[in-house]
Amino acid sequence: MKECSITMVKILIVEDDNDINNMIHDLLRLNCIESVSAYSGTEALLLLDEHVDLVLLDLMLPGLSGQEVIKEIKKKNLPVIILTAIDKMDTKLDLFTLGADDYLIKPFDNNELLARVKIQLKHRQVAFSSALITYKDIILDENSYKVTCNEIKINLSKIEFKLLKILLESPTRVF
Repeated sequence: MKECSITMVKILIVEDDNDINNMIHDLLRLNCIESVSAYSGTEALLLLDEHVDLVLLDLMLPGLSGQEVIKEIKKKNLPVIILTAIDKMDTKLDLFTLGADDYLIKPFDNNELLARVKIQLKHRQVAFSSALITYKDIILDENSYKVTCNEIKINLSKIEFKLLKILLESPTRVF
């Protein structure tokens, strides 16, 4: 097993088939990627929080369908990879229109899934890397207005947040 350093990546697996869900969870864990599992569309929306970086979404789910779930996920501007046995072109096009970032037909190769996950995370990192300002153990996230120091969340007012941002952008400058 790989030696994993602390990862800040978290993937939500939305798959009602227990064997497939567990297989994906194990694949991600072996590659140092944290995941959380949902087995229905409704449960997926309950588990969707600010720490989720990507969603692996099956279409045929109990409760809310994958199509209904993707609409809610895209409100959070998260990448979504569809995992389904449906290979109809109309369905694929509809899902891309709804906001799917990728589409993989079951059964899929684990290495291909992992490659597609890494590509989506890389795109997301590029998009959000400019929003993260770090200095030593302090991380300021402009998108979520969150600050952590030594992995402890620090609550700041808007003015304090803006002041800290200015200070972190030029840590050697005297103000």
